[in-house]
Amino acid sequence: MDSIRRLYLVCGVIVVTGLTLSAADPTPLKVQLEFPADKATITEEDGRTVISVTSAGGIGRMTLSAKDRWPKDVTLRLRYAGGHPFKTLEGFDVTSSRMQIRAGTADTNKARFFLADDDGKFSRDDLNPTGWLKIEFKPHGDDLDIVFPSSLWRDEKEVSFQWIDFYRV
Repeated sequence: MDSIRRLYLVCGVIVVTGLTLSAADPTPLKVQLEFPADKATITEEDGRTVISVTSAGGIGRMTLSAKDRWPKDVTLRLRYAGGHPFKTLEGFDVTSSRMQIRAGTADTNKARFFLADDDGKFSRDDLNPTGWLKIEFKPHGDDLDIVFPSSLWRDEKEVSFQWIDFYRV
């Protein structure tokens, strides 16, 4: 009988330890990249959540899903796998359930955004956006940081990103 109680006790400790470890997971986001050669890491820097994506070819797609809720301050850092500097984006789109942002590095502090209509569709008329959003495109060494306004996706479950760099391998 004592051996059965010990077995239950050991199993209970293993289960509780497993729950504690998974509950302590510091990563608030799940990352899904389209291309297998691309890699992503999530870190904290100066109070911001930084998603660093190493892009093999300069064209990429990524979906971020919030595990619980979105971090308040988010920066996306793009870099090349081959060591080329990532400086200029021809196109950069971000899509959530309610908003689509279309920009490029020339659009720092004035990115076009579009709100979804009643059918969940976004206008393709780039000359008539719903408004302008302050997004910063700024160099970080040989990488490119894209800094988003605080709490932009607070109520979203998932946000998709697409980018096309000026220089492609």
